[in-house]
Amino acid sequence: MCFSPDSKLLASSAWDRSVLIYNVESGAMVRRLLATSKLVFSVAFSPDGKLLASASDGGSVLLWDVASGVMLHNLVGHESNSEVHAVAFSPDGTLLASGSSDKTLRLWDVKGGGNVRTMSRWAGKRAPRQDAIPEANDMIWSVAFSPDGRVVATGSEDTTVRLWDVRTGVEIGVVQGSYGEDRTHGGIVHSVAFSPDGRFLATSSSDESVCLWKWPTWQEMQEWKSRHSSYAGPPFLLHKWTGRASFYCVAFSPDSRWLAAASNSEYSVKVWDCDDFRELCVLKGHADHVNCVAFSPDGHHLASGSLDDTIIVRDIR
Repeated sequence: MCFSPDSKLLASSAWDRSVLIYNVESGAMVRRLLATSKLVFSVAFSPDGKLLASASDGGSVLLWDVASGVMLHNLVGHESNSEVHAVAFSPDGTLLASGSSDKTLRLWDVKGGGNVRTMSRWAGKRAPRQDAIPEANDMIWSVAFSPDGRVVATGSEDTTVRLWDVRTGVEIGVVQGSYGEDRTHGGIVHSVAFSPDGRFLATSSSDESVCLWKWPTWQEMQEWKSRHSSYAGPPFLLHKWTGRASFYCVAFSPDSRWLAAASNSEYSVKVWDCDDFRELCVLKGHADHVNCVAFSPDGHHLASGSLDDTIIVRDIR
């Protein structure tokens, strides 16, 4: 689920091939797009609001024209039996990232529809058998571009958050506890998100936790790498919130002051202050698990989507 850049539209995905686009002010559905496969896991608007990307099972990544509803590209590259769990546009709108159960992160040329780069933990190496070690199950569940467009973060089933250099396609680090601590998450990393101001990275997991990280500048990352043989440095963990149920999605407010998380605890959305880590409120109203949450870019609304087949849009002004 996501808002358009002008905050006037809200797009949501469904498990009946549907991508639904709503008018935020009236609540009316203005367009229904039909994907080529049944389960639509993720949607994303381009930065200019003209395109919408959708991710589905069957290895499907589709690009749509928002104004006409016409499918512009069917981006072919992920394994045909895989589930593409997440899509995200680069800040300049030239690239689209997609993460899949086939364990690859792919970058696509938005204009031409071609596969620019494929990134994998096992690129250039022989991947172990799925049953050989538990960590072999590194299918990707979430993707996000850093605000400067240089890094893509991915959250995986093997509990890791990996960082990728967009220009080279090289894995440049694994986000974990500082100085080699044990992994911060102990379950699937369902969501990764960068704050708009570039200060934070947030991650959420099925292990009932949400982590807030200090996101370094590109120069800080390079300086750390030049001084240390292993990547255990920035981002550094600032705070970890725990609950009684899985957190499926995290989203920052446009001013980067608040962090919202969708939870199946009390079917609620929790909102925290990013500077002092206080819980600001718990928003209820759904009758089943809340699996997505999004702030409107103008900061006026917070939307949440649930397995109860409803979307609640709240005025937070």
